[in-house]
Amino acid sequence: MIYRGHYMRLLKSKKFCFLIFLSILLILVTACSSEETQSDSNSDSSKNEDFDPATFDLSQVSGSFNYAATSPSSSAFAFYAKIGALIEEQTNMYLTIMETEGGTDSMKVLSRGQADFSLANNDTANSAYHGIEDFEGTPFTDLRMMYAWSVSPIPFFVTQESGVETLEDLEGKSFGPGQRGSSFAQRAQQWMDALEIDVNWYEGSLDDQVTAVKNRNSIGFVKAGGQPDAAILDVHSTLPIRIISFTDEQIKKVQEVTPHLGSMVMPANIYDGLAEEATVITTKPGEGVRKDVPAEVVYAMMKIVFDNQEALAEVYPTVGEFDFAEITLEDVNSKVPLHEGAVLFYQHELGLEVPDNLIPPEMKEK
Repeated sequence: MIYRGHYMRLLKSKKFCFLIFLSILLILVTACSSEETQSDSNSDSSKNEDFDPATFDLSQVSGSFNYAATSPSSSAFAFYAKIGALIEEQTNMYLTIMETEGGTDSMKVLSRGQADFSLANNDTANSAYHGIEDFEGTPFTDLRMMYAWSVSPIPFFVTQESGVETLEDLEGKSFGPGQRGSSFAQRAQQWMDALEIDVNWYEGSLDDQVTAVKNRNSIGFVKAGGQPDAAILDVHSTLPIRIISFTDEQIKKVQEVTPHLGSMVMPANIYDGLAEEATVITTKPGEGVRKDVPAEVVYAMMKIVFDNQEALAEVYPTVGEFDFAEITLEDVNSKVPLHEGAVLFYQHELGLEVPDNLIPPEMKEK
């Protein structure tokens, strides 16, 4: 019994020592991991500090990146596919173009770190950066912008056979707020609430909403983007459509809800047979990027897009209508900063002054 007790005490002592050893090992592994993470972070930071636009060589930029684009049903998807092709042709980078449900979905993918770049209109970017609405409580302060590529209308369209001519006529009608996951699906409902118009919302993907209109389960939907739009043309080919015009008073009420959005007059005949102009709300679609993407990579992305605007306009005509730098840098009230690589591109490649509100905090700290 004495020997057995001694043996048991020895055994317990060995177990205790082994547990201490495991604990120390775990602490060391955690410390190394933390050091490695810190080292990676410092590496990204030093990469940006070491980047010199004067010695930039597009062909030497490398890496694989994910790009949260939009729905393949959207006309804009061809824009992203073309960017991906140009990147592979002119650099050593590879872009995976990701299909999403629209602007809000793309931004959520970016904020979760599942993408490096994404579609980012000024409305969604504002919500994400400040952690409001769909991003309530989770501000995406690592969001940075690169450029805006359009001043884009957000038309409310209906079939002519529905007899609807004004926003008030939508009362009680089945109507789509826009593609599920898009920022303007939510906006459309907010605007109608502000105007005290009770719409019977038909929600779903873009394909769902197109099919619903064709099957006469809905009379139309909201579709932000370049015009003419493929989805609206699809409907218009079989059921002639009408664009609903906002009155000045309605524009005023809507901008009380979303003051950062503008308005424009869509010209007549943008769709065959539409003889009247229509006043609609506008947004600025553009491109966002995570702060930790190296400045050299963002600079390369900017150069590819700006140098190939004509080629991009061949697949998506909307992007050929605007001066990207002008519509980006005119946003003196924007609270979402540019990426350091974008700032350097505007300054060194284009010789432009970047407003202080668009300079990211990390550049101001240097």
